[in-house]
Amino acid sequence: MLLKSQLLSAWPEVSHGFGTGALGTDYARAAAELGLPGAPVALVEQVHGSAVIRGDEADTQHRYLGQADAVLVCRAGVIAGIRTADCVPILMAAPGAVCAVHAGWRGTVARIAEVAVRELCEAAGCRPEQIHAAIGPAISLEAYEVGDEVLDAVAAVAPPSRVIRGRRVDLKATNAFLLEQAGLTRIDVLPHCTASDPELFSYRADGPGTGRQTSFIARC
Repeated sequence: MLLKSQLLSAWPEVSHGFGTGALGTDYARAAAELGLPGAPVALVEQVHGSAVIRGDEADTQHRYLGQADAVLVCRAGVIAGIRTADCVPILMAAPGAVCAVHAGWRGTVARIAEVAVRELCEAAGCRPEQIHAAIGPAISLEAYEVGDEVLDAVAAVAPPSRVIRGRRVDLKATNAFLLEQAGLTRIDVLPHCTASDPELFSYRADGPGTGRQTSFIARC
């Protein structure tokens, strides 16, 4: 099953979806649900940083392209994918290019959202306001109580009044703010919380042995 953003669904030349636990890492099934049966899925070894990798050369069913936390694709028919289990998945579409971003708290404070916007603008030859972004299922503010290290780091990149409540952090709102700072004006935030939705994997709720859901975006 793929969860959809109404904002990205309005782009007929883009196919996307945020995976659930039922789909897991069944990339062949995901490609079929995206309307791209047999299409390669470009993935990365996620390291909680701010690097972006180009995935245009992916040519097998699924291929790991190196260490990074975002996959950018210009070539039609290649699917960009990232895996999460509480971290924030961000899917972005621009005229002629798409990008899938994995933003844990470390990647968030490293401003991976802003880095991805810059890379996407350069690859597509577009302006930030032409990009549409959707923020998918992730841990909610109510479920994400953190220590001083995370509180201080998040407060350094986003207004605390907007993204922090007591000792809890809203990573979705933090990334939405960073996308706005990068110049985006069209941002869709899905409401699903990984820690409270039984259909989604959650590292915090289920422990380190939990699975990962994958989010996908491609040019058709």
